[in-house]
Amino acid sequence: MRLSLRCPRARRQWHEWFARIPAGARIVSICTGAFALAAAGRLDGRPATTHWKLAARFRELFPEVALGVLRAD
Repeated sequence: MRLSLRCPRARRQWHEWFARIPAGARIVSICTGAFALAAAGRLDGRPATTHWKLAARFRELFPEVALGVLRAD
């Protein structure tokens, strides 16, 4: 089943699923997973990374996340 973050029902389902992650658990995601986790509040105050091209937008949307960016040239 594919859940789009644009759909309110899907956002609610993602939020409920992410809420089950224990506090302090190590979380790993790929691609836009960091955006989904941050939108659910699971990365607040935690270190996170994303693709350098998306870093400015990520910081704009989720200033409470400690974003680090590594650019591999």
